[in-house]
Amino acid sequence: ELIATKPRKHVRALKVLSVGQLVSIKGYPLSLSAFKKHSEEHKRSHLEIVGSGPLKSELVQLACSLGVIDDVNFTGQITRDEVLKKMSQSHVFLFPSFEGAGMVVIEAMAKGLPVVCLDFGGPGEYVTDECGIKVPLTDPEDVIQGLADALSRLASEPELYERLSEGAIERVRNHYLWDHVGERLNLLYRQLLDEASG
Repeated sequence: ELIATKPRKHVRALKVLSVGQLVSIKGYPLSLSAFKKHSEEHKRSHLEIVGSGPLKSELVQLACSLGVIDDVNFTGQITRDEVLKKMSQSHVFLFPSFEGAGMVVIEAMAKGLPVVCLDFGGPGEYVTDECGIKVPLTDPEDVIQGLADALSRLASEPELYERLSEGAIERVRNHYLWDHVGERLNLLYRQLLDEASG
């Protein structure tokens, strides 16, 4: 189903998930650098990056030079159903993107994933203190440290983790369900109209 029925249980070894095209706007170098700092304390955490794009070889090289390549999985492009399944198997959604939208953040929240993102654009609006940790957009060093600290707090504070997981599901249930349905219906109507007029 679209929405998780119950919140996630806390684990110390986080499965961190990032989803999106491998392009500059998605902020993947920030993800990798933050994960490196986080994994110095939390050695059993794992980062999975789902998506394809022109930056792949650059990002793989960065993961190598940071020494985290063994704990990072570049999954490539997969279907939406497979993405939702990955969300169900992960613990945290990491999204340091500079884009306006980011519907994928709402889908991750619906699966009970606390979100770590930048306080910017769509995600900055979707994510509140009840369902995730937002990092202010300052200089790169501070942003990387902020993202790393957020991941480490989620790994080491069970109460915080479980409260945010529950909050993520609640927030989607209370604010985004009808938007979602409305958007889908809209698309469907537009397709039907196009077919009818074509």
